[in-house]
Amino acid sequence: MRWKDMTGPERYRVVEMARRGERPLVEICQAFEVSRQTLHKAMERAEQAAMEALEPQTPGRKGPSEQQLQIGELEKKTTGLEKQVDHWKMRYEVAQAFINLSREAEQRQERNRKKKKNSDALRMEFLNRGLQTSWPYWMMAEMLGVKTQSLERWMSRHKTAAPNAHRRGRPEVIPSSVRWKLRSCYLSHYRQWGPSVLGRFSTGAIARVIEDLKPLPPQERVKPQKYEIAAPMVMWSEDGTGLVDRGQKRELLVLQDECSRFKTNWRMARTSATAVDVEVYLREAEVASVV
Repeated sequence: MRWKDMTGPERYRVVEMARRGERPLVEICQAFEVSRQTLHKAMERAEQAAMEALEPQTPGRKGPSEQQLQIGELEKKTTGLEKQVDHWKMRYEVAQAFINLSREAEQRQERNRKKKKNSDALRMEFLNRGLQTSWPYWMMAEMLGVKTQSLERWMSRHKTAAPNAHRRGRPEVIPSSVRWKLRSCYLSHYRQWGPSVLGRFSTGAIARVIEDLKPLPPQERVKPQKYEIAAPMVMWSEDGTGLVDRGQKRELLVLQDECSRFKTNWRMARTSATAVDVEVYLREAEVASVV
């Protein structure tokens, strides 16, 4: 039987056999497939355990060992950490539920606001077209689901401006026919307005009339992606610098590796650099890199 497959009592018998010298140590190691270092270490551990077991013990009940005390402290710390985790988990769930409810309420309010805004604009567009085509009030009232008297009163209030419309804090009432003209004028002027379109109405009043006709805001531009050159001899950059030497113009061409910033080649052109100069010193750099 091999040493690594033995139990504790079996290993102890092998240690006793080696300690009593019943057989040579080499034969014992070969028979049980164990090294001499491992066997010597096992003999030392057995001797140390025997001496510790023979130490005199104080009478009375034994207290907890040092290992048991450490285990108890670790269990207390673990229990405290678990309580803290449960506490913060509950706080996170409460906060997440509150955020979700607030978000749902905001979305619901936004949907209601858009629905009301769209419905008001649709009714106003319908009434403007009805005035232009001279539809009867009872027919428009039936389509809108209101009484004819209510529609007539509403139209009479919007046909003429209120007497105190110029007073601060009161919105200016624009008749439906004027609203239709303002919208048509705005569209005919390529969605631009000036003094000819404004007339006698304020900027805010006209802005409310043509609010649904304004173009959508431009979309946010996508930021360009940046790439990093992570290895040398992958990308080169070429640059030129103009110089004046003894009254004559010269141009210094430099070829640089974008990763290591190593200057792979350079060339001084007698005048302004031409395509031939660039091609020649690029070819020289390629030959040098291959070599």
